[in-house]
Amino acid sequence: MRYTEEPYISLGSKRNFGTLPNKDLLINHSEAEIASFTHTELKEYEDSLKAYRDIKNSLDTAKDEGRAEGMAKGMAEGLAKGLAKGMAKGLAEGRVETLNKMVSEMKREGQGYDLIEKLTGLDQKDIDAIP
Repeated sequence: MRYTEEPYISLGSKRNFGTLPNKDLLINHSEAEIASFTHTELKEYEDSLKAYRDIKNSLDTAKDEGRAEGMAKGMAEGLAKGLAKGMAKGLAEGRVETLNKMVSEMKREGQGYDLIEKLTGLDQKDIDAIP
């Protein structure tokens, strides 16, 4: 078997996915050299390609799954924050509406400003603004 400086990577694998600066030239040249491989060298070359592709596919799959998991987590967190914000806003608006109804009813019944201020915490200016 032909080896490069990395003992577990065959020459064919190094040629096909190499790190040399003139890799394109080496890949173009490698086709002729691959044709001259012995049966054993060709098997090792194909095994190294298969191993590379398996590892690359595993990494790509893991990356895609991680990205999908991150998106799902982000969407869930965003939805939870949005719902909490919406609920808080809805509750605040509901309280204001309830307070306005209460003040209107008290004014209609002729209650004085002192009692309305005491029960609602609003000042006279805010009480006057409510129809």
